[in-house]
Amino acid sequence: MENKTKSINNIGHTNSTDQLQIMSEIPYEHTPLKSTTATAYNGAGGKLFTLEAEGQWQFNGSDVQATFGDGDFKRHFWGSTLNIDVVNRGSERPLFIGGYKYSEIYTKAYVESVFGIRWAGIVYNSFNAEVYVGATQTGNIYGAAVAD
Repeated sequence: MENKTKSINNIGHTNSTDQLQIMSEIPYEHTPLKSTTATAYNGAGGKLFTLEAEGQWQFNGSDVQATFGDGDFKRHFWGSTLNIDVVNRGSERPLFIGGYKYSEIYTKAYVESVFGIRWAGIVYNSFNAEVYVGATQTGNIYGAAVAD
């Protein structure tokens, strides 16, 4: 039995039955470390809190994966009366939109503004705050801050 092989664009070979066999995957490239930071301010311009998300990815044109992800939360002096629960800190989430793959690192917090009288508190405003930084399967970096 004779087995003949020939190279096809350095990614594989064919045998005598002309079946394509992948010899190696497309190599991954790496993004630099990137971050998104958002700071909330009160009406007088005082800092309330800061959220940060940072990440680094590997991509190859058809796939993207986070290789590093971190997040941070910092409460400032003027935010000391807020109830802030950090829900996620530096978590990863994969996204698939229109046949394209994305990967995001995000930090999310739930914030309540409370008016307190002794032991009682009345919540007069609450919202979710989130920052994220992400990469596409082609290595493009994006990020944003969202409050809802």
